[in-house]
Amino acid sequence: MLVAQAEAALPALATARHLVDRFVAMGRNGTAGDLKAWFIAGATSEIASVARGLASDQAAIVAALTEPLSNGQTEGQINRLKTLKRQMYGRANIDLLKARLVAASRTGKCTNFESGQILHACSQEGSTPSLVPLHSQGDLP
Repeated sequence: MLVAQAEAALPALATARHLVDRFVAMGRNGTAGDLKAWFIAGATSEIASVARGLASDQAAIVAALTEPLSNGQTEGQINRLKTLKRQMYGRANIDLLKARLVAASRTGKCTNFESGQILHACSQEGSTPSLVPLHSQGDLP
């Protein structure tokens, strides 16, 4: 009800929302057939700067909407690595980062920074991971 009142008071807002909904639908359906018409309508609306920016890279937009391939898995792994690296900033050196990555890949668990401990990577199959204080890097593999 509040959205309807806002759109009634601001018709340009309703037009912008409709254009955004159309673009989202193209992304979800994987179709780029209506893209040219969307660029034309978007150029005269409140989202004109967004439409111009997307139109400047139209080939990439069409490819993203229509290609079945995605680099989502790669981006997810990069994001995971960067998150781990940010958590480690100022704490230790590359050996501790390696230990965290190995531990995460073997156990699905990484660290418990609240208690100042890291999950020690297991070197023998079947052994139980142990928590090691962050400052005792000499004990890490």
